[in-house]
Amino acid sequence: MASEVRKLADSSGEEAVKILPHLNNMKDVLETITTNINDAYKQVEQTNTLTGDAALSVDEVSSLAANLREKAKDSFLSN
Repeated sequence: MASEVRKLADSSGEEAVKILPHLNNMKDVLETITTNINDAYKQVEQTNTLTGDAALSVDEVSSLAANLREKAKDSFLSN
């Protein structure tokens, strides 16, 4: 019985050694995926910020154009 347990333990150890490189490779791949997801998240945040800034700029330009249009209209009517 003890020899069977020893054979099983040896076999388990050998199999663990065989799968270790695959586990390390999976760990590396998962770390790369995590890094890429984090980078993509940062890019999305930057895009959201830039989109918000662009929207504010468009609003400002629209407001300035409306004011200019009103001043031109007032100037034209007063002449």
